[in-house]
Amino acid sequence: MSPVSNSYARRLATLLLVTASAGGVAAGAAAPVEPIAAILLAFERHAIVAIGDPHGNEQAHAFRLALIRGRRFAETVDDIVVEWGNARHQDVVERFVNGDDVSDTELRQVWQNTTHPGQGNDRPITEAFFRAVREANAPLPPERRLRVLLATAGARCLRRNSATPCCISGLRPA
Repeated sequence: MSPVSNSYARRLATLLLVTASAGGVAAGAAAPVEPIAAILLAFERHAIVAIGDPHGNEQAHAFRLALIRGRRFAETVDDIVVEWGNARHQDVVERFVNGDDVSDTELRQVWQNTTHPGQGNDRPITEAFFRAVREANAPLPPERRLRVLLATAGARCLRRNSATPCCISGLRPA
């Protein structure tokens, strides 16, 4: 395989948690930074920013909610990709986060109907994440709303010749 040559592909492959340079600190020196500001700065500099998700961790969940609910997040970010939602239900999530009526039963299928049920996704914090995105989107015009992309295939997606769509359509261009 040839090395990545164009800058977009390099940006696409970037995994950034929080860098020392985001806080103006010389490389090698550790210094605390305000995490939300550092992550928003990372989004301004990189096409993709990855944030770890220790499943079921209440502190990580509270941090994600604070990030999403902050005014600057929706001004900076277009798409959120989650690995704990079945891509087969992408239409359900899109309707829900855009304020359409979606029953609780239908919404819960997003994270309950996956290839790894029972691994910690079926918790109140999972539903709270989707509700926080919906709340953040409520005052925004449609073209500025956050999109949640579901990146886990359902069990039917693993079968050959399945008619079920299994792929996310991709991120919006930078």
